Amino acid sequence: MKFRLLLIFSLFISSLFINLNFGAMGNLFADNLAQILSYRLPHTLATAFIGAFLGISGLVYQAVFRNPLVSPDILGSSAGASLGIVVALFFGVNAYFIPVIALIFGVSCTFLVLLFVNLIARQSILLLIITGILFSSFLMALLNLLYYLLPEQSAIIGVHYFLMGSLSNLDSQALYLLLLFGGMGLIGVSLLVKWLDLFISPIEILQTQGLKVNLWMGLIILFATMLSTTTVSVAGIIGWVSLIIPNIVKIIYKAPHKVLLPVVGLSGGAFLLLTDVLARNITFMELPIGVITGMTGIPVFIGIMLYFLRTPGNRV
Repeated sequence: MKFRLLLIFSLFISSLFINLNFGAMGNLFADNLAQILSYRLPHTLATAFIGAFLGISGLVYQAVFRNPLVSPDILGSSAGASLGIVVALFFGVNAYFIPVIALIFGVSCTFLVLLFVNLIARQSILLLIITGILFSSFLMALLNLLYYLLPEQSAIIGVHYFLMGSLSNLDSQALYLLLLFGGMGLIGVSLLVKWLDLFISPIEILQTQGLKVNLWMGLIILFATMLSTTTVSVAGIIGWVSLIIPNIVKIIYKAPHKVLLPVVGLSGGAFLLLTDVLARNITFMELPIGVITGMTGIPVFIGIMLYFLRTPGNRV
């Protein structure tokens, strides 16, 4: 176990250096210290935090809903956050309030999905996923409608930026926002991580023991959504990371969630750091990071799904 932890940590450190050196135009050693500290380092650190936050949020969602196919993207959190951000930008809201609005919209969408599912068929995971996809599709349609009806304003605030996801504008301000709002979400999840192992048991059994399951479940979903919506507020929708990274880690690394939490964070950070390098260097122009994660994530997800379907005892 210690060897695997060391290997994952080494991969993360190597990814940091690779992104720092190849994640921007030119060579790291050709820049002076001021350029490295003002641009390269904040960009690399912000990218690592985004990957870590996305991975951890996916891990929490999958544990709470006891299904490997659940993530903030699937349940509409990311789409809701994007819509809230775009609306806020249309009204000229200060940048430091953007993550708060993203959280409100993201959490609202997630709990609307949960409310809708509970009213129709309580504890139906299939209906939960379908409803989340429908809500996400509806919100993305609203974003596209804004982009079509208000092309000039959309171009100014970069609606397409939130539709495809991009790491090109990450700077010191984005890093501060991630540390502030994402840090609060990470602390909350870390304090409640022991509950993720308890959620394996049926809710009825936990309730008979006097545990306030719904309260703690709502709190940890809130903190996990804070992680995902904060990433949306600085980089737009970056799909598949929150879905595939936790599943890959759980397949190769069997451990309690208090151990999985840092491992998934490091793995998500390393994945996005390397993906960012690929997006910047695969062509003569930088590709949106969402395009790269989609191209790599879909075949990986198919492989994960086949693994769960062929493994006895797994619930999908």
